Amino acid sequence: MRHLRALGHERLGLVARTDAPTTAPVESGFARALDDLGLPAGTYERDVMARWDPRRADRALGALRASGVTAALCFGDREAALLLGAARRAGLRVPEDLALISYDNEFADVAETPLTAVSPPKYQLGRLAAQILLRRLAEGDASPLHQVQLRPRLVVRASCGGRADGNPQKSKH
Repeated sequence: MRHLRALGHERLGLVARTDAPTTAPVESGFARALDDLGLPAGTYERDVMARWDPRRADRALGALRASGVTAALCFGDREAALLLGAARRAGLRVPEDLALISYDNEFADVAETPLTAVSPPKYQLGRLAAQILLRRLAEGDASPLHQVQLRPRLVVRASCGGRADGNPQKSKH
């Protein structure tokens, strides 16, 4: 969100599948980031993963554009790719008319326009979970409770109008 704001975007949207276990933290993080950055309330387009198809993406794009959104975070890569296609069908250019950032980074690099992506540290999370589980099995109730927070990284590609060094490219927003 800071990256999009640094690129000049003020009206942001969130496109999300609602049936993933991490949807709630993604949505609350989006809302908190808007507040922290002093940006107006975001536009939300939500649906279950099975309903995200080209027609649903077209409707989501229409709603985003109607509310003046110039950049959107899409949870996840599939929804971002569908929104990318909707933008193309509507004659919009990504990132010039609509900047997109995907959340997952599982296949964001192979989209028609390579998608900038929030890349959660899935491997590290799995590794830590296994270590904690093994310790819990060995020590039983004597093992301390753990709360782990891992920070994702932003992989900048063509879809947001920024450069990998974090500096903005020429933007009209």
